[in-house]
Amino acid sequence: MSEDNDSERVAFWKKNFLGDTYRGLDAAAEEEDPSHPQDFTKEGLDAKEVVLCLSKSIVSLVSSVDGKPLFGCTGTVVNHVGSETWILTSATLVRKPGTDHDAYKADEVKIEVLLDNKRSINGRLAMCNLQYNIAVVTIELQFGLPIVALNDPPEYYSILGRPVVAVGRDSKSQVLLVRHGNMIRKRSKLDCSELLLCTCPVSKTFIGGLVMDFERRIIGISFFGEDTTPVMPIEIVSRCLKHFKKFSCPFLPQFFYVH
Repeated sequence: MSEDNDSERVAFWKKNFLGDTYRGLDAAAEEEDPSHPQDFTKEGLDAKEVVLCLSKSIVSLVSSVDGKPLFGCTGTVVNHVGSETWILTSATLVRKPGTDHDAYKADEVKIEVLLDNKRSINGRLAMCNLQYNIAVVTIELQFGLPIVALNDPPEYYSILGRPVVAVGRDSKSQVLLVRHGNMIRKRSKLDCSELLLCTCPVSKTFIGGLVMDFERRIIGISFFGEDTTPVMPIEIVSRCLKHFKKFSCPFLPQFFYVH
């Protein structure tokens, strides 16, 4: 690709996604991860183009309890059900500090959902699975937000080493964040044998966001690790969501739902 075309791609991203404040991009989000500024290399631009079609479906979520901030992470619009829009995210959003197996109930936690257009909407916890660390937050029906289909990849596809992209949205700047890396065949140190690993250098802002390959196949949702990034396979996430939609009842002892 020519140098002129590379420059045009950089200009496109700065204009359409980073806005006029791109020079100070992610000052807040990158405080956790200052070694990874926005990547305008060819690989970085390729990664951004992969997630271009998902931008409106990627949101930021911020939780608080009794007016005190609890956690901020990323979510993805995955369904419109009745009068609600479903957002998939991490159960870390509502997990009680210092615990692994206890989370706030819907009436105990306030959730703010920040959309790509900088609009803020109140969300409500609808489902939380602490074993798989996933949750669903619902908001008032938003047909303007496209759904991301969580299709199962081909058998054994997720464990193959391949380039992938992690997606997040910063809660302060509301900028779309993208990191690229590779899936690796290595066992996670966390207490969950189903977890996959990738080398995308994410910060905690990315927790609950999607990991996908360059063919736009969803691999899973990302968590946070010191050396590698744990990824919950989309097959497990999809199974939990289908069960919740069908039965609206517990799937596992650590899985609860709220009306």
